[in-house]
Amino acid sequence: MPFVTEELWQALPNRREALIISSWPQTSLPRSTDLVKIFENFQALTRAIQNARAEYSVEPAKLITASIVGSEEVIQYISEEKEVLALLSKLDLDNIHFNDEVVLGFSSLLANINFNLLILAACYLIRLLVMLA
Repeated sequence: MPFVTEELWQALPNRREALIISSWPQTSLPRSTDLVKIFENFQALTRAIQNARAEYSVEPAKLITASIVGSEEVIQYISEEKEVLALLSKLDLDNIHFNDEVVLGFSSLLANINFNLLILAACYLIRLLVMLA
């Protein structure tokens, strides 16, 4: 498809050189490292849920229940995007539960745990729910 992309590139205004030798476009948009981290965390949670589904051979069309454990901040931004999470991870939208305490009695550790470990905890809970379903 190089010819199609080159044609599209040349159709853009003020293009003087071929796409293959053009430098990568620069943007003046500000970059928020906090927003990038939030996106990466959301992406990692989605991947963890998808991996749990694959590991336990959950049918692709089956909607599953999820309990997501995290700090208040994590739960806030994940819950704001729960429809997207449900769509990407095939979760039952009515059965997504958020908790800021680790269910197994480790709530005091929550303040000292980074988000990656929380994803593992969430993945563990999802695996447990899948096994029980």
